[in-house]
Amino acid sequence: MKKQKNLINLLLVLISISTYGQESNKEIRLSINAGITYSNMIGKGIVEESWINGYTPDCYTNSSASDVFILGKKFGIGLIKDLNKTFSVGLDLNYEEKGCKIPITHLSYLTSSNGSYELVEQEVNEKSNIKLKYLTLPFKFETRYKMIYLQSGIYGGILLDADDS
Repeated sequence: MKKQKNLINLLLVLISISTYGQESNKEIRLSINAGITYSNMIGKGIVEESWINGYTPDCYTNSSASDVFILGKKFGIGLIKDLNKTFSVGLDLNYEEKGCKIPITHLSYLTSSNGSYELVEQEVNEKSNIKLKYLTLPFKFETRYKMIYLQSGIYGGILLDADDS
């Protein structure tokens, strides 16, 4: 059952729809983008030694937050400028949902009573479901040969909403 679920998740990640509203000999094309995001967070031992589990790590490296990835939506529009028959540049405006599920094993917090503070530490077994919504602006370079398209580029994003449940 788990292998089937992983295969279905992989297929969903690979599915991405990009349609072109203007596919003629014109130099500028309009694209409509839709797809699925498959995200997680990375950081130094984020599961065992992160602020969410009551620790303060020194720095972050490439470790997954958990084994559970979050599926989200991605959609937007874009403009593509043909430089010649082989190369083009493009600019998109997309809405993207990302996030992760982090297991929480340890909580530390301060309580206040009669003007004094007390550190409370508690062992728990819960998950933090972090959902992030972004508006992204990718700038991409595209090369094509017959029906094969290769894209690369950079992008910036603005966090629209963050929810931790």
